[in-house]
Amino acid sequence: MHPILKAHIEKREFHHAYLLCGEAEMCKKQAFEVADAILNTNTISRQPLGIRANPDFLYKRFGLFGINDSHNLTSWAATKSFSGKGKVFVMEVFSFNMESSNALLKTLEEPNEKNHFFIIVSSVENVMPTLRSRLTVIDLRLGSSASKSDLEAELPSEFLKSLPNKRLEIVKKILAKNENENELLSESSANKQKAFQLLSVLEFLLEKDLISPDKGKKAAAALEELSRSGQFISDRGSSPKIILEHLALALPIL
Repeated sequence: MHPILKAHIEKREFHHAYLLCGEAEMCKKQAFEVADAILNTNTISRQPLGIRANPDFLYKRFGLFGINDSHNLTSWAATKSFSGKGKVFVMEVFSFNMESSNALLKTLEEPNEKNHFFIIVSSVENVMPTLRSRLTVIDLRLGSSASKSDLEAELPSEFLKSLPNKRLEIVKKILAKNENENELLSESSANKQKAFQLLSVLEFLLEKDLISPDKGKKAAAALEELSRSGQFISDRGSSPKIILEHLALALPIL
């Protein structure tokens, strides 16, 4: 389970919309587990259909998510929850068109607080920036090897505690090519994955500091800066190195 999703389950504080990027089955498994926690039905272990048996849950796959699909989603989201606990929609999407993206954007801009959306894509580049900015991005593309990487070790925590010059050294270390790296990825794509992974772990660490009397305000400011930076990482032509170097200078020391 991704650390951000795990933390949201433990605190029972869920965002209204998530973008899960990576291998479809892995993303779907994690989305279903969070959906089960949101609806609080514990169906996964008790029924053959698992969370699918819950009338407040819907899962669909789309080759192209079109305007009619967006209208159908809006209609489904507007109906009343059977249990009163809310509704969860998990959608696996190969591609969007501009019209459907804008329609979905409107739905996400005016969310029902009890409705939650999980959008599964192979890459964040498949989602337009304005839509992506309304979603909590969970990047799972690094796979099982990520747990052994520097990003899952002490570097993110050290990054938050360090002075800017030390942070710049950490950025250089994170972006350096390693033996576990997928050779089919371009250097730019690999660096974008690493940058997303770093931002995800930093977000997880900062969310734990929000309740601290000493660090709460700094953590909130840092999360806002992370959110702004995350919107630009996957833009065409963006430089993950420059964005991470900016964060090294801009984030408060915690």
